[in-house]
Amino acid sequence: MAVIPFAATRSGIRDFLLAVSSLLSVSLLLYLHNLDLPSNAVTHSAAAADPPPPLSLHGILFSVASSSASLHRRAPYIRLWHRPIARLNTTFLFLDRPPPQPIPPSLPPIIVPPGAGTLAAGHRIARIVKDAVELNVPGVHWYVFGDDDTLFFTENLVRILSKYDHNQWYYIGSSSESYEQNEKFSFDMAYGGGGFAVSAPLARVLARVLDSCLGRYRHLYGSDARIFACLAELGVPLTVEKGFHQRFEVDVRGDLFGFLSAHPISLVASLHHIDAIEPIFPGRDRINALEHLSKASRVDPARIFQQSVCYDETSSVTVSISWGYAVQVYEGNKLLPEVLSLQRTFSPWKRGKNVSSSRYMFNTRDYPSDPCKRPVAFFLNTVTADTTGIWTEYTRHNTGSCVKFKALERLKAVSVYSQKIGFNTEQMEVPRRITNLALPLSISWRSTQIRRELFTFLSEVQFFRCPFLAEEKSKMQIAKVLSKSEASRRLLSLMIISFLLCTTYLLASFLILPRTKVIHFSGSLQGWSSPTTLQHVVFGIASSEKSWPSRKEYVRIWWMPEEMRGCVFLERMPPNGTLDQADNGSLPPICVSEDTSRFRYTYRNGGLPSAIRVARVVSETVALNHPDVRWFVFGDDDTLFFPENLVKTLSKYDDGLWYYIGTNSESFAQNKQFSYEMAFGGAGFAISYPLAKVLASVLDSCLARYPHLFGSDGRIQACLAELGISLTHEPGFHQALRTLETYQPWKKNGGIHELYDVDTLSLHPDPCRRPTVFFLDSVSSATDGIRSVYRNMTSENCTFSDPLSPRKLEQIIVMSHKLDLDQKQLLAPRRQCCDVLPSAAGNVMEIAVRECGHEELIHMH
Repeated sequence: MAVIPFAATRSGIRDFLLAVSSLLSVSLLLYLHNLDLPSNAVTHSAAAADPPPPLSLHGILFSVASSSASLHRRAPYIRLWHRPIARLNTTFLFLDRPPPQPIPPSLPPIIVPPGAGTLAAGHRIARIVKDAVELNVPGVHWYVFGDDDTLFFTENLVRILSKYDHNQWYYIGSSSESYEQNEKFSFDMAYGGGGFAVSAPLARVLARVLDSCLGRYRHLYGSDARIFACLAELGVPLTVEKGFHQRFEVDVRGDLFGFLSAHPISLVASLHHIDAIEPIFPGRDRINALEHLSKASRVDPARIFQQSVCYDETSSVTVSISWGYAVQVYEGNKLLPEVLSLQRTFSPWKRGKNVSSSRYMFNTRDYPSDPCKRPVAFFLNTVTADTTGIWTEYTRHNTGSCVKFKALERLKAVSVYSQKIGFNTEQMEVPRRITNLALPLSISWRSTQIRRELFTFLSEVQFFRCPFLAEEKSKMQIAKVLSKSEASRRLLSLMIISFLLCTTYLLASFLILPRTKVIHFSGSLQGWSSPTTLQHVVFGIASSEKSWPSRKEYVRIWWMPEEMRGCVFLERMPPNGTLDQADNGSLPPICVSEDTSRFRYTYRNGGLPSAIRVARVVSETVALNHPDVRWFVFGDDDTLFFPENLVKTLSKYDDGLWYYIGTNSESFAQNKQFSYEMAFGGAGFAISYPLAKVLASVLDSCLARYPHLFGSDGRIQACLAELGISLTHEPGFHQALRTLETYQPWKKNGGIHELYDVDTLSLHPDPCRRPTVFFLDSVSSATDGIRSVYRNMTSENCTFSDPLSPRKLEQIIVMSHKLDLDQKQLLAPRRQCCDVLPSAAGNVMEIAVRECGHEELIHMH
């Protein structure tokens, strides 16, 4: 009898199982595809209202502020972005007086409002909001305003504004990149030159009250400050969109290469001050350079300037792509956060001795003065698109005779392949950095010339592979020694096991689960059948054996044992007798962190080695494996959370998507030293469940790459950057209104430590000339509302002859109703109004807080 080899037997069994499992899987998929949804099944797509029609350029009216003196000089900039949308007739130029020269038909229609020539420039340009609304153009959902030296990326504007409900009140834009400009004017104002958008219903209300409001602000400098002030009177804050100003409302001058080669993960909406910068492409004049850029932006507008970073292990180079603009190739492996920061190739808008003019609101790094120490730069040459994808070619820009290692010496061009980005609303809500695959350097024939090229493929993948560095190459070499046949056998075995498990699971689900439990989700995973509550949030609180006994009382203030889940993480359990048994029912349980001595910590000047343990609180909190989790929230033992507000804030976001939510510091020095794109951990930050699960799985390997960082929050931000995720700013974590400087900087060294990234007012040195302060004394609630009492705690002996002086008041009584904001109010917040009520007692003031009227302004009389 013939003996059948064991290998052949295994192969036959594998083939048989593979065939059977494949047939079963296909049958089940076909069955489930044709399965009728029972009438009592939960379906979020059916329950949801029909979505509004998608926003298009027809729904946006562009209003461009110009003047008879500047129009002729700046007309080419307007043509660049207006020409493709001229047929829509939704763009208008507003001038102070008729232009002295005939206007070519390629420009938008010109409007000279009555009396415009007699108004100051700031007042006239602010009134363009009113003038634009009074055009009564039908079908307008958004009004967009800008200057005649603003270059709009119109298709990107459509995508940006499509995230928002145009029926709500929205004021969208961004502040300046210059710290000096923000400090002088406001950190909360949309700077007009870079453009800003106002939703149609808000624009109509603003137009009706604008003239009366402008009369109160004749002392302000610009038109944007006047619009900001009037919108503040309507109770509407700025909704920040980085694409309007971030890196591009350029309050800088000179070479913008550092800006444009490191754009954030947001669509670029505008470029400003383009007549004050050098041509963005070498060897071209300013207009020709912008026209060259438009060749790429017309092909794939959403990808323009989007930065992607990849690593070529065979040549040990780091590649940074600013799509449609430039590619930089670095010798060796560079850490991702370093490559993402901006190189200071530019200079301040105002050239002077004022140090603050050289301070910026983003992360920067030095640009070497020696060209040979810079990365090799390649600028866009050609763009080719067909049905298979888009090829962009970048040619080398030589800046001198530099000796590079061989792979870079021979590199003359870079070719990048990509697919056109088709961002949907979810991707716009949570943008993610596009990943790269750098293929080995190879010889390519083009036009009978042989030249060295680096082919880079841009792709959108579901899971971002952390960039590998040199020390990881040994692991990759081990994988390569596996024979091809062995790898094939392993792959086939894995496929068989996967098919069998999938088939078994589907069969069990179909046979065991009743059909009434079927839940259909539409779009993303946000389709929960119940609203987010505290029971969907898990907290990870970082503490230590030394600090917990003294700081646990802070946690006790906000912790609700019956409604909350989570853990306080210590490096070890406190000694016996130091823990109060009564704490068991009123504080989170204590978890002991794993030993982190295997991780290196090399931060200069000693630093804080416990930062590694605190960073790992993320993965250790995820490992608690609590069920039905939507959000993980992290903070310190001296962080005071407001749980109900936290849940309200998180409910704005789709927890099925990848979110990293928090905000940076109010201290300029802290942001400059660490990062403007980092959620400072002490005030807390939130990570959505699916992102936290992925982050936890890669955290340890990522932490090994960042021994030189100071804190835990810097490490988390670096690892999330490797996953392609940027920070979603929520000012409620570090909220700061226009603030009196009653505090001191964290470090008392003077200089930049006394600078803040919020609007401030100086506290008068004379206590008797300061506002009278009343502190909360009591709160009571009844069916007719909430009554809070505030008492005068002033101790200064000030003399006032005015009988109505607030110093004579002893208490203030405030009546209000519980603030229960719905989803729309959370997304488009509005400040509330209040009324001073008549009071019989001369030493008591009564105030009623309420929602503002539709067109009500908050202003002095």
